[in-house]
This record gives sequence, C-alpha cells and structure tokens, in this order.
Amino acid sequence: NNNSSSSSTVSLDVAFHIWDRINALGVTPDAQAYNAILHCCIVFKDYDRAVEIFERMRNSKSSTVEGYNIMIKGSMQKLGHPDQAYELFQQLRNDGLTADAVTYGLLIDGYLRCHRVESALDIFQQMREAGFVRRDSRMYNVFIKHYAKQRDMLLARKCFDYMKQNGVAPDRYTFNILIDSYAKIPDVPAALDLLHDMKRLSLDPDGYTITALVTSMCRYGKTGLAYKWLQELKQTVPQIDSHPFQIIILACMYQNQENLGKRVIQDLFREQHNIQISLLTYETIVRFYTSYRNVDGILSVVETVKRLSLGVDKGFYAVVMDALLRCRALHQAYQLFVLLTRDENQHVGKEVYKLLLPALLSARQLTNAMPVAKRAFREDVVFNREMYISLFNACVMSKQLDNARMIVDEMAKRDVTPLPLFADDDANCPSVGRDSEIEI
Repeated sequence: NNNSSSSSTVSLDVAFHIWDRINALGVTPDAQAYNAILHCCIVFKDYDRAVEIFERMRNSKSSTVEGYNIMIKGSMQKLGHPDQAYELFQQLRNDGLTADAVTYGLLIDGYLRCHRVESALDIFQQMREAGFVRRDSRMYNVFIKHYAKQRDMLLARKCFDYMKQNGVAPDRYTFNILIDSYAKIPDVPAALDLLHDMKRLSLDPDGYTITALVTSMCRYGKTGLAYKWLQELKQTVPQIDSHPFQIIILACMYQNQENLGKRVIQDLFREQHNIQISLLTYETIVRFYTSYRNVDGILSVVETVKRLSLGVDKGFYAVVMDALLRCRALHQAYQLFVLLTRDENQHVGKEVYKLLLPALLSARQLTNAMPVAKRAFREDVVFNREMYISLFNACVMSKQLDNARMIVDEMAKRDVTPLPLFADDDANCPSVGRDSEIEI
C-alpha cells in the first residue's frame, strides 16, 4: 500500500514475496504495482533493488511521474545531494512525461539543503514556466523556510511578498514559518503583524503559532504582554490548549513574578471547560507553587486532578511528593500517601516510596515509615542496600524484632548483600548490650 505508512511496518521480504507471486502467476504489474514496490524499497533503504525495479518499469513502458518522484526522493536520501536526482528529472522528460509540482518541489528542496540556491532558483524558474507556481504555495514555502533557517528574514519576506503578488494565497504553514522565525530573532512586532494578516485571510493560528509567539515574549521579559495577548486571543480562537499557559507559568517562576503566575493559574482553572489542560501543565503548576513554598497551592492541584478524575500516571504523584518534601511538609506528604493507598489495588509508583521513606526515617517517624515500607515490599519495590540497612537499624533501635527480621528476609529475597555481623565487643553493637534480648 503506497498510500499509507503500513508498508514501513511490514517486512520488505513479504512485499517482494507478493511481488514474485504476481509475476509467477503471469500477471503483468501495472504502474500502481510498480510504484508500490518502489515505495517499499525506498522506505527500507534498499536502493539497489529499487534501481532494478525502476529499470524494469521503464522497459515495460509503465513508468509514471509518481514512480520518478519516488526514485528522485530515494536518490537524494542515498547520496545527500540532488545531482543524480536531476539526471532522473531529465530522463523523465526524455520519456515524454511532464513533471508535476512534487517533482519540482523535491529538486528545489534538495538543492536548498545543499545550499545551492542558484540551482534551486533555476528549477523554480522552470516550474514557473511550466505554470505550477501560480497555483501552488508549497514551492514558495520551501524558499521561505530555507531563508528563515538562515535567519535571512529580508529575503524570506521578499519571497512572501512575491508570493502574494503572483496571486498565491499564503497558507497556515507559510505564516508559521515566518512567525516562528521572527519570534526567535526576536522581532515580536513583526510576528504580531503577520498574525493580523492571518486573521484578515480567515486563518486561525494553530498551537504552533501561538506557542512560538508566547515563548518569544516570555524569553525576552514580556511575560505580562504574552498573557494579555493570550487573553485577547481566547475571544477569537475557539479552542486553545494549555501549553502556552504552561510556558507563561514557567516564565513567572523563573522571573519571580508570583502574583502574575497565581493569576494565570486561577484563570486557567476557571476556564477548564474551554481549555484542555494537560497533565504536564498540572505538574508545572505544582513546580511553580513549590518554588514559593506554597503547600496549600500544591494540595489544591491534587484536589483538582482528583475531582476531574484525570487518568494521571505515577510520575505525577512523584512530582507532588517531591514538591511537598521540598516544602518540608512531611505530614501532608504522608497524609497524601495514605489517601492514595486506601485502595489496595492502587499503585503509586516506586519513586513515591523512594522519596517518602527516607524522609520519614530521617524524621525518626518509624511508626509511619513501616506501613510505607511494607506496602512497598508488597508492590515489589526494590531499594538500595543503604535503605534496607537504615530500616533495619531503625527497627533494632526501637526493638521491633519482627520488623527487623522481615527486612532481613526481604533483603535475602532481593539478593541484597547481607548486613555485616557485629563484633564481640559490646561497643561495636550500637545501643544494644550483651544482655539485650535482641538476637542479631
């Protein structure tokens, strides 16, 4: 199937098995069959067999422009330059075929990738003479993209203006190239002017356009302006995702604009029915509150996520747990763990245990640490040797012999190096004298 990506997931040998079967049955392959097998060869980078099939295709007088386009693309993939591709282009003409817009586009793109602008312009001129340029914006986009990548915005803008002068309407991709490039220079006013041009052409900016502009404004200290512009944009664009808001929240965190960040978060939560908030955005909000030691803010995010019944992954809870511990809110962290593990089938992820358990032991809260450890053992969480030793020592000091033996058994099950034996000298046995009931 040369029109889908399924050929890239099927073995090339299977494709050739079908091809050989067609020939064995005495069926003459048509142009579509030749194009399909050529496409498979190029996808799997078997260029030698592609050349063999292509010659057979030409000899059978079944060659098509599409087949030539496949070979031109494969030639540039193999060699990295369009010289052989241009020979195929000449061959196409000799076979009495007429190149289409895709053919010219492949050649122009190949020459521009090699920075051979003069050759690309020559092909572009031939394309204009063939009458394709006036009808197709893609070729202009290729040149605009090339000059934009070189940060030559003067020539990129000239191509854009020339495009409009020839009656070719820019598409969303054209605007995205220019807006993104102006945003990176940065020239935010020029980018905003292009955005107004998009509106005049009834083209709504997509997520790529909005993200590029917001990123540029925030990067150069205009975070407040970025948020104001985003608020105005919401009135005209029906659906905006949360990624631009996430960028603004991060900028507020790094630029120490706590009040603006809180206002953005409040508005974001208020507009939940209009804005699809991603889990990554919720994690960003948690990090924002962490930077200001705002425990209530962190817990409010958790409540929101739970209320909306979002399918959160284990990484989200690890982020929240790390945030609470950084804010020295150990009690709230433990309460969150208890809340999350009420259901025996609920798995919170190994990172949560590896964050919470050391914190509880450091605070000498063995009463809370042991339920966490037992739950971790049931979920097959493996700790490092130092963690097991810390747990064991804490149980020994508290004379919790059953728990100490359980930890030794867990170490043996996990093939963890056993604890070193205490020497006969009482001084080497911490807090345990020879008359103690503890057996080691």
